[in-house]
Amino acid sequence: MGDRVDYFIPLYAEWPIYVLLFRQLRKWWAQYLESTQEMDAALQFYETARDYLSLVRVNCYCGRLDKVAAKYSKTWRDHCHERPPVL
Repeated sequence: MGDRVDYFIPLYAEWPIYVLLFRQLRKWWAQYLESTQEMDAALQFYETARDYLSLVRVNCYCGRLDKVAAKYSKTWRDHCHERPPVL
């Protein structure tokens, strides 16, 4: 049993690295999808990568300003006590 515990400790210690690489890979794929004009798929991958700036940018490019204003102004208010910027 001791060997099994020792085997899993390095994997647990490296978990933040795997999470970071997962997000970077998702963002890279979203950028590829965006370059091929597959905006809806790109938005899904940006969401899982937690790349909120790209989400706002692509939604604005697609003309979905109401969605941006509704979703991300609330997020802005949750993280900042200032008034959200006018889009």
